[in-house]
Amino acid sequence: MSEWKRFARNRLAVTGLVVFAALVLLAVLAPAIAPYDPDQQNWQERLQPPSRAHLFGTDEYGRDLFSRVLYGGRVSLMAGVVPVAGGAAAGTLLGLVAGYLGGRWDTWLMRILDILLAIPTIFLALAIVGTLGPGLGSAMIAVAVVSIPSYARMVRGQVLSLRERDFVTASVAAGAGPARILFRHLLPHVLSPLLVQSTLSIGFAILTTAGLSFMGLGTQPPTSDWGEMLASARQYLPEAWWLAVFPGLFVMLSVLSVNLLGDGLRDYLDPRTRGR
Repeated sequence: MSEWKRFARNRLAVTGLVVFAALVLLAVLAPAIAPYDPDQQNWQERLQPPSRAHLFGTDEYGRDLFSRVLYGGRVSLMAGVVPVAGGAAAGTLLGLVAGYLGGRWDTWLMRILDILLAIPTIFLALAIVGTLGPGLGSAMIAVAVVSIPSYARMVRGQVLSLRERDFVTASVAAGAGPARILFRHLLPHVLSPLLVQSTLSIGFAILTTAGLSFMGLGTQPPTSDWGEMLASARQYLPEAWWLAVFPGLFVMLSVLSVNLLGDGLRDYLDPRTRGR
């Protein structure tokens, strides 16, 4: 059975992949798909419900909501992927070092990470954004930092079980340095769980960044993302329901799709199921 056919047996995972790919495609092609300038105001058409002229209706400034959702997706999806990449890179490096070197390095690094894990995620993110100042960049840094401990602990656990294996011992006997052992021999063995963890973390990053924007600490006007659009919609509910429904729907679809994809990848990469 080919690799793709084995993965495709999990229909929920394929559905997640298709939905997420479609969301990314809509965001990338937003300039070509959006029927209006997302920042173009038309006070004569403010708070119009969904119609043929405005598929998702208009907001309080008469701006086309469909266009704004498409362009907002570029920010929200980027804010989901970039922090995960940064947090995964930093956490993987810390986990490799702590697990392989052991001793004081392991003790000190793990205690620092334990302190970070003891702080509620949203409070830690708020503290970082409060220190750096509101903005998309600050929100992404905050999300990256709060995700580091989970990656570091996962990679450390993998390395602790691998460092005494014969291939590592043989590399040390052959004169390989720590850097070569870490990145040439140990890192490839942690890529599978790292990929699954990273995929699942994208949904968390999208939600956290949207939450910070909802509180006014993330994306700042005139730039907009789905979280900021939800925040703006509060004062017009329930009459202008479309202002919250459509951005919220896209948040839900993006998080659900990456979670389904992550679960599918976990099953696909599990060595216990590869022969099935």
